[in-house]
Amino acid sequence: APQAACAGLLVRSHVLHHRDIHTSGAASCRLEALQLDLKGLGEPGARAVGALLCRAPALRELTLARNPLGGAGVAALGEGLRAATALETLDLSETQLDADGVEALGRAAVAGGLQVL
Repeated sequence: APQAACAGLLVRSHVLHHRDIHTSGAASCRLEALQLDLKGLGEPGARAVGALLCRAPALRELTLARNPLGGAGVAALGEGLRAATALETLDLSETQLDADGVEALGRAAVAGGLQVL
């Protein structure tokens, strides 16, 4: 079945939590690029973005630069990153990534199609 286009993406606050991100339209959407740099995202926001990734299988580019994600935040993205098989570019610059986050990211990248990190 073809994927419906997202009628919109609602981000309710500057600091994201799972309850703050909603896609309108279908359960999955054709969102292809998402830039969330400098949004104050920590682990809860990363968890929300991970949930969104599970519903946006067409996403090719994700920018999370300059957010205080840390290793726990990147690990929280894990399931979503594994589901985002179309994701080609992921920008995690200046996100306070630690060794645990790098390991989680490596596991997710192997499962997906990341070309630029």
